[in-house]
Amino acid sequence: MNITQIILETLSNNKNEFVSSENLCAKTQISRIAIWQHIKKLKNAGYLIEAKRGVGYKLIQKPPDLLNVYEIHKLKENKAVENVIFFENTTSTMDEAGKLLQNSRDLAHKTLIVALSQTEGRGRKNRHWLSFGQNIYASYIYLPKNLGPQDGLFVMFAGCIAVCMALNDIGVQAKIKWPNDCLVDGKKISGILVDVKSDMSFIEELVIGFGVNVNWQNIPEEINATSTYEITKTIIDRLNLLDKIMYYLFLLIKLIENNYKKNILKLWKLYETTLKKRVEIVSDNKKIQGVAKDIDEYGFLLVETQHGMQRIITCDNLRFL
Repeated sequence: MNITQIILETLSNNKNEFVSSENLCAKTQISRIAIWQHIKKLKNAGYLIEAKRGVGYKLIQKPPDLLNVYEIHKLKENKAVENVIFFENTTSTMDEAGKLLQNSRDLAHKTLIVALSQTEGRGRKNRHWLSFGQNIYASYIYLPKNLGPQDGLFVMFAGCIAVCMALNDIGVQAKIKWPNDCLVDGKKISGILVDVKSDMSFIEELVIGFGVNVNWQNIPEEINATSTYEITKTIIDRLNLLDKIMYYLFLLIKLIENNYKKNILKLWKLYETTLKKRVEIVSDNKKIQGVAKDIDEYGFLLVETQHGMQRIITCDNLRFL
C-alpha cells in the first residue's frame, strides 16, 4: 500500500474516532504537514474527514462509489484476483493486458486491469467502445488449464452470465443477447470481449474485457444504452459491483475448465433474451433473417430461416426484428 492508503486504512479501522497526527506520522514515517497533504487528497476524492487541532483526524464517511486508486487494492482479497493494475486513463484495458502478456507473461495470470476512462476502448470486431461516465472498464488475464480453442465462446458466455448475476445482486435484471451483450429492457448495459491465444489443441491465454454502464447519467436516447443509475436512480459502488463480477466469473471459468460446459449453457438460457425472437444477422456483408430457435452444444446460434436451419458461428451484428 502507498502512504495515502495506509492513512485511509488507519482512519477506517478507527472510524468515528480521532487518530492523532503522531500516530499517523509513526505509521507512515512522514511529517505532519505531509500527513495533511494526503488528507487533502482523500477529501478531494470524496472522503469526509474531520480535522481537529491538537486531537487529529476522524473519518466520518466514505464516498458512495469506492472505485478509486485508494481502494482498488481491496479487489485482491477476491480469490479470482492476484494482481490489480489501475489507470485513471488509458487507451484501453485490453491494450494494457496485451502489453503485460508480452512483457511479463509469467506474472500476468489472474491480473485485473481497471481504468476510469479509455480513449480507444474496443468491442468485438474492433468496434469502438464508447467510454462515457462513471462506468466499469476492465480486462482480466487468465492462463487456463484444459481449455480447447472451441471453448472461447463458453468463456464469453461466462462473462455475460457473471455480469448478469452481479447486476441481479444489486436489483438490476439484465438479460443476454447472443453472443456478447447484456441488455435491460432492450437497452445495452454491458458488453463482453474475449481475446484468445491458442494453438491447435489448447488455449494458452485468455483476456476477458468488459464494460458495464454504472453511474452514467443523462444518456443520449440515440445511443440505445442504459445504466444502473438510469434504472435505480442511485449511485452504485463500482468497486463492490466489480468484486461481485470477478467472484462469479472465476467460478464460471472453473466450471468450464472442469468440463461442466452444460451448466454454462443452462445458465446462459436462464438469462438469455434472444431465443424465440425474429432476428437479422449480418456477417461478411451477408444478411440472414429468421427465428432464433436454440443454441447447440458449442454455443452456436441456430436460426430457422425460409431456407432451413442455419448454424451461426459468429456474426458482425445481430438485431431483433
